[in-house]
Amino acid sequence: MNLLYIWNEPYFGANGSEGCQLSASYQITFDTTACKLSIKWKRDIFSGSFWGENIYDVMAVVGRNGAGKTRLAYSIMETLEEASCLADANFSFQQSRFPFILVFADRTGEEVKIFTTYSNLQVDIDSPLRYEFPERWDDLKRFKFAYFTDTLSFIDYSRKKYGIVHDGSLGGAIRDAFEFNHGMHSIDGAMSPITNYFNDEMGKILDFVCFDRNQEGIPFVLPEWVNFSLQDYNVNLDYILKQLEEMKKTGGKDILKKKCNEIRSRYGQNMGSLLAIHLLLNLFKAFCIPQSSSEHLDKTAQAFLDRISRMECSGEDAFDTVLILLEKIKPVSGDSERIDVYQKALEWLRKQPALQSQRIRAEWSLNLTKERETVRELYSHYRNTNFPFPYFSISFGLSTGEYAFLRRFVRINELLRKGSYVTNNICSEKRCDGLMIYLDEADQSMHPEWQRKQMDWLLKFISVRFKTCRTQLVVATHSPIMLSDFPRSHVLYLRNSGQGFQIEKRETRIFGNNIHTLFRDAFFLDEGTMGAFAEQKINEIAQSLQDTDGPSPDMLELVEEVGDDVIRNKLRQMSRVKIPKESRPMDRQTVEGTIRLLRSQKERLEGAIRELENMRHD
Repeated sequence: MNLLYIWNEPYFGANGSEGCQLSASYQITFDTTACKLSIKWKRDIFSGSFWGENIYDVMAVVGRNGAGKTRLAYSIMETLEEASCLADANFSFQQSRFPFILVFADRTGEEVKIFTTYSNLQVDIDSPLRYEFPERWDDLKRFKFAYFTDTLSFIDYSRKKYGIVHDGSLGGAIRDAFEFNHGMHSIDGAMSPITNYFNDEMGKILDFVCFDRNQEGIPFVLPEWVNFSLQDYNVNLDYILKQLEEMKKTGGKDILKKKCNEIRSRYGQNMGSLLAIHLLLNLFKAFCIPQSSSEHLDKTAQAFLDRISRMECSGEDAFDTVLILLEKIKPVSGDSERIDVYQKALEWLRKQPALQSQRIRAEWSLNLTKERETVRELYSHYRNTNFPFPYFSISFGLSTGEYAFLRRFVRINELLRKGSYVTNNICSEKRCDGLMIYLDEADQSMHPEWQRKQMDWLLKFISVRFKTCRTQLVVATHSPIMLSDFPRSHVLYLRNSGQGFQIEKRETRIFGNNIHTLFRDAFFLDEGTMGAFAEQKINEIAQSLQDTDGPSPDMLELVEEVGDDVIRNKLRQMSRVKIPKESRPMDRQTVEGTIRLLRSQKERLEGAIRELENMRHD
């Protein structure tokens, strides 16, 4: 299924809005007075394979700040969450918190399914379209709405999303990473949620870079280097010591602290010895500290502490010393397979020339091309041993924009589970045959060159990755460069009406249009595309040239700084021609009107030039 239309009372009811179309292949309106839904099928030359394989539809959302681009996403999410709750219950119209209408299409596009809380809804639909009101709403669980934004919002951080909604927001990612690791006792409440989030996110990026086999679907360049540095093991140690105190094993606190200090003293303050301490603590925590249960581990903890207390730093290095300890612990662990995981990690670390040469450094820097297999094995061992405490900090030397860009694709890729499945986070896993991806502030942190390429990259990435479900992409943007990739029927223009957002219809041809025209016509820049400060100064220059007997050198220099050829030449002319005092247009409105006239003349000339050039090429 694919989502065609939404109307709900909280967001659309206040101003009597017809609702919001999310597909250009239909024209759908809702008459609230008559409680009548009208559905017409439109011919859309941009449907089918225009956007790419498996991509059903693509829409852009534009408007001034405050127009409602994010509110539109929330209106969709809240309605889908409500519908999900009703789908799980024995549905009755009275159970819904607010009235809503959701219209979906099947794969053929000829049959629409209407999920609504209105028992008396009338439907006027064009032939050959068919419609139904499903008695059971289980089909909703085969649809997924995924919301992504890199803007940190308290609403996203504090409000969990439910049902068929996937939360890919920055705030949601910070919350989920902290809740998971804190719930599993990998970290304690003292660790910053932001620090924890970055550690978690970098691990996901590395997992994507190193273990993703489908490189064909990645149309952009991946990082060249990865850096591994260690967390402060005292964070983990302090948590373990508190737990030992609660277990009435105060002597154990001294044993662990002493052994950590002995390893550092014997083998030095370097990556090797510190990593060995991390693995020792994680092993102890995994076996001896209750994680998510009230499991009684007194005997196991005491057996481990006894052997750790007798451990001597006699190995060739810190890895060797901990390996000797593992052999002594294995008989009393009761879980030799878990011991083997740590043993294999330590043995592998000892043998790596690429890591041995950097052991004394504060971090390991590895080339993701030349040392790819080393990175993969290192990260595999890390994933097998980091559950008690994530001891590595991972970075790629990326700029803020590069990091935000890569993170977006990694988050979208997270929607995939088990090959070509997309999971719903309600009930059991189901095959998803309809997916809507909503990218809010899609141009954020993007250089204009990346804005120019982003839609092309997104469409290629989605076409290759999501093979079993048809995908819709909704992009909210302030970028005229990105907007030029959309036909006019695939753009929603939002305005803030004072009673919530309002959707406008515009007929501006924007597909492949130039940036200047898009700024003016598609982004509501009624007063032009020049910076307001620059426009003010140009007006002052023009006024000054009329008020004085002659321009000063500074004034002439300012005139030469003006980038618009038409305006600059007009100012030059004004600086050379002495206007009689009695005929000087003194009022500011006349000057500004002249500039607007000249600007419009320039735009018409540029349009005429483009048409002539097209005729020449034809």
